Amino acid sequence: MMKYGWMISCVLLLVSSGCSSPEGKARKLERQMLEQIPLLFADDVLPVVFTKTRTDSILAACLLFRKRIDEQLNSKPDAAVATILKRADLALQGYELRAERLHSDPSFYDIGVYLNTVLVLNDPIDKRMEYLALQLQRTQAYYAAARANLRPTEAESIYNAIDVQRSTLLFLQTQLPDSIQIASLQPNEKTALTKAVHQSRLEVKDYVAFCRSLLYELQNQGIEQELEKKLRK
Repeated sequence: MMKYGWMISCVLLLVSSGCSSPEGKARKLERQMLEQIPLLFADDVLPVVFTKTRTDSILAACLLFRKRIDEQLNSKPDAAVATILKRADLALQGYELRAERLHSDPSFYDIGVYLNTVLVLNDPIDKRMEYLALQLQRTQAYYAAARANLRPTEAESIYNAIDVQRSTLLFLQTQLPDSIQIASLQPNEKTALTKAVHQSRLEVKDYVAFCRSLLYELQNQGIEQELEKKLRK
């Protein structure tokens, strides 16, 4: 398991280490950012459980690289260096947007993305089923972290999330069970995976219910705001 505090310490050390020229510093900063931040968003083929520790580490890394890029841009670099820094700035904006979605966009979370990825791997079927079992085991923690993180303010993102989860439910009800049944596995392995798929379906359904509750909250807030406006008139 990734040690996030250790990783951020490494980022700090790497970013603070010197280079001989402004262009060298800019290239090193860009390279370090492109190497380090993606690691915080990924965990091999397994679903990333975005705990508070992990989300805090992502935000800290983004803030750190934002500060370093802005410092170098504000130093009025020459055209070549500015081009590198602006390219790095554009990439960082993408990471910052993803970090923001952790808290604002319910559709960011979808266990189906990970499950689909495993099915199309070129690994032997027994290895793919092993990955699948590990992924299904993480479903509960994955969606629990999502519920803890989310504070959406846009109804559209919630509607999108519900549509995404409906597709995932369909996948869990049809394609995935079919893939398990035709796989060259022992009967007890198929039974265990089938039970895990069933439990994951329940977790997805719970997440859909959570998304609906968020939608109701937003709608109630809108009604309350309209009433307040009318009372003020």
